[in-house]
Amino acid sequence: MPFRSPDRTKAFPKADYVIVVAENLDDEHRASINRLLSHGATVVVVRELGAAAQWLAEAPPEDPGLVQVGDLEIHLGERRVRWRGRQLGLSRREVEIMSHLARPPGRASSFAEITERVWGTRTGVEPTVVHCAVRRLRRKLEEAQATVRVESVRGFGLRLVPE
Repeated sequence: MPFRSPDRTKAFPKADYVIVVAENLDDEHRASINRLLSHGATVVVVRELGAAAQWLAEAPPEDPGLVQVGDLEIHLGERRVRWRGRQLGLSRREVEIMSHLARPPGRASSFAEITERVWGTRTGVEPTVVHCAVRRLRRKLEEAQATVRVESVRGFGLRLVPE
């Protein structure tokens, strides 16, 4: 039985993924899969139902909007950060700093990169603005007793490291 085209995706509840079980895909089915992909869906194509069940059992999809560093969770789409399940009261800029430093964790980012990513420009933002935001972020991580820290890389920038 052919699957329905995603033309009415707004009528369907939001799903993490779509599984297509098909021996062969014709052009119409490929077009439907491409529409699903263009709407941001994760599509898994398998030849038989048993393979779909195995995929579900072994590989639950990761949330692309979630970045984890140890017990620290950064929910990108929701702009919130949790430490061991407890939400940290971070400002939008603080969340954006954390998001940038966490991908990938341990990688040093220059102050210019951070300024461009968080403030949207490489120029016009005083270094003290960045340093103040980082100081507030460090204080909030310390108050939460988080075992990750924002570490300074002398003469370059910052990195997020687990302790």
